Amino acid sequence: MYKVFVLGKPVILVQAGTDVSVPETQEIHEVYSQNEVQKVVHDHKANDAPLTVIVASNIDELWNWFRSGFQYIEAAGGAVFNEQNQLLCIFRNGKWDLPKGKRDEGERMEETAVREVEEECGISNIRLENHLTDTYHTYTQNGTDILKRTAWYSMSVSGTPVLVPQTEEGITKTEWRDLDNLDDVLANTYGSIKDVLVYLLPQ
Repeated sequence: MYKVFVLGKPVILVQAGTDVSVPETQEIHEVYSQNEVQKVVHDHKANDAPLTVIVASNIDELWNWFRSGFQYIEAAGGAVFNEQNQLLCIFRNGKWDLPKGKRDEGERMEETAVREVEEECGISNIRLENHLTDTYHTYTQNGTDILKRTAWYSMSVSGTPVLVPQTEEGITKTEWRDLDNLDDVLANTYGSIKDVLVYLLPQ
């Protein structure tokens, strides 16, 4: 199964016969070709359905059909905790976010995640912990439709380092936040970031 945020709304790709728990308001489409997938994605962008499910007999083929409509790039980011178990949050381009960025050629995803945290938040001596999840979202840049996979890792630092936002990347605030003080973050962030926070917040 794949979950991709397209214009902020999730598209779930599943293999036929897979049991997926989704709201009754979703759109479900069984597809048999690449052209059908592209039409469903186009309609998803235009309609008001909060969720679209695309079903095919082979998940790998379905994923390739979906990917064919986009330029594919990879990125990585981090959920960073200090010694007070506070989470590093950034405010970028009007929304709360976690530090992340595009993978450089030849770089391992883990290296990308650490580098991006260092660059975007001005901290160092980051300890990489474990892989949390991968998220996918699409956007358009200079007329090109892009599909981005972001690999997320948990990280930790000693003490409570002073944070320095990378303003040239649109970051205006960097803050250490208690996990019980994230209501405003959750109210103004991306669906993909909420999916990362699920792994961090008490259930």
